[in-house]
Amino acid sequence: MPVSGTDDLKVIAIARILLNNFDNIRAYWVMLGKNLAQVALHYGANDFDGTIGNENITYAAGKISERSAGIEELKNLIKGADRIPAIRTTDYKILKIL
Repeated sequence: MPVSGTDDLKVIAIARILLNNFDNIRAYWVMLGKNLAQVALHYGANDFDGTIGNENITYAAGKISERSAGIEELKNLIKGADRIPAIRTTDYKILKIL
């Protein structure tokens, strides 16, 4: 049975509540889709995560979704959710506010 977008948002919201020792919860746009990942920023996610450029791993596994995104597109999606976009390192150090 496929998981719905509502289920994904519930998992993110519950993760934010139960995993209070985790500073960051990702909304992985490659798996959620860009629009649902944007909504997830209002359900507890604080990281709009995913490959910039072509994403190949999920695609090779059979996921049918958009495979690429540029910085401007991701920046606009994050701003559209009333959040502040930033470029970060893998350990969440902010390099640049966009």
